[in-house]
Amino acid sequence: MAGHLPIGQSGFDHVIGSIIKREDILKLEDFKRVFNNELDCYIQKLPTHEYQMNEEHGKEDDLVLYFYKLDVDDYSYEVHIDKDTKVNQVYLVM
Repeated sequence: MAGHLPIGQSGFDHVIGSIIKREDILKLEDFKRVFNNELDCYIQKLPTHEYQMNEEHGKEDDLVLYFYKLDVDDYSYEVHIDKDTKVNQVYLVM
């Protein structure tokens, strides 16, 4: 398992809800790579039951998204989102 460093909301609280809407997230297939031009990165929806980290951050995850760039090693973020589309926690994936 990759290392996960909790880094708060890290600006993703602006991205989730304004740039990426809940209905857009729900349309994504688990693990299918989608490029987002506005953010200039790839996004994947991860299966919540396998990737939830409720015990780590003390909140209940409803959705988990993975943001990354293929050519940038340190641009890899796992974003945990609640049922109201608020960011629970962002993890830098190492």
